Amino acid sequence: MKPPEAKMVSESFVRVIRQRLAEGKQVRRSLPVWGRLAVDRPLPFLCVYRRPGRTRDRATCRLVTSEASYLICSAERRQREGVGRLVSAVAETLAEEFGSFMILELWAGNRPEGSEAVTTGSLHPAFRILAPRENGHEALTDGFEEALRRIKLGRRRATAAIVESARRWPRGLPPVMPIDETARLGCVVYGLEVAPVYLDPENGDTYPRVLNELRRKLSIALRRFFYEFARSSTTADPAHFHVLGRRAVVNAVWEADEMLAETSEAFELLLQLTPVNGEQAWHQFERSRFQRMPAFHYR
Repeated sequence: MKPPEAKMVSESFVRVIRQRLAEGKQVRRSLPVWGRLAVDRPLPFLCVYRRPGRTRDRATCRLVTSEASYLICSAERRQREGVGRLVSAVAETLAEEFGSFMILELWAGNRPEGSEAVTTGSLHPAFRILAPRENGHEALTDGFEEALRRIKLGRRRATAAIVESARRWPRGLPPVMPIDETARLGCVVYGLEVAPVYLDPENGDTYPRVLNELRRKLSIALRRFFYEFARSSTTADPAHFHVLGRRAVVNAVWEADEMLAETSEAFELLLQLTPVNGEQAWHQFERSRFQRMPAFHYR
């Protein structure tokens, strides 16, 4: 019996995305197998993370989901053609609007093994910027390197290195978008390799606090990078790098806020019902040999 074909990104799916972006609408769509495209509003950049087929890493994708425009997807061979069409559609639509477009793909570097895994040096945040060769964006790349070096996790300051390369995507994978397409559209493609200091080097489990801190600080560096690109190479004119952050609030945030508000209101009621002189009232009740009701004071 022939196994069922795996679902892939269809042409109709891509057409819907293209139409929504052309109309200036928000895009939030789940992808077949695994992944999500989220574009808060038309912006001249897209952050990409492709999850390898066999990996326990469930954390690295969160380094891009803080951004206002991102794609997380499976790196499976069967998904590559559809994902390539999707990225091309996003890039073409937004390049037409802004005059240029950037794709930044992020991935985790190799985890340290053996004795290297327990050294203090292996816990330092580190980045490798894979930049285009002689494309007129040298100042932009240098600024990105400087922004990454400002990142500190605890007392450990990050290191960053620039590697000019024609290959700016994860080892073992093809480019997320055909090279001839990026050239035709005038897209700028960067790669960012991140040392996985947020993963346990022995079993791959996530260190949540390290991940959250790195995610927050990396997001600032990325927004500065996108801001400089937008100002220097596109028709977009953002007033500040912060305006390139997410604006839309997903339903889950509203639900969490409502639950917190209900909890806060319930806690306030408990405070109002709880006497402020409990210990004093108890001693008073004791002195009366438990015969006389003490006086309680409330807020």
